[in-house]
Amino acid sequence: MTIVQYEDFPKLSDQLLDEVEQTGVMVEVIRNGKPYVRMGPANASSCGDGQIVRES
Repeated sequence: MTIVQYEDFPKLSDQLLDEVEQTGVMVEVIRNGKPYVRMGPANASSCGDGQIVRES
């Protein structure tokens, strides 16, 4: 699993999204020291500014 700090969120690139989708790696975003978003290939998507959003 890849751990990402929430403060780095805007810097996440489409390349990371592609890696999530292609390799099936789990990504966990930490905000204020607590898990914020956990993503796998099934729920990784990109919005216009390159941030990763979690689909419902």
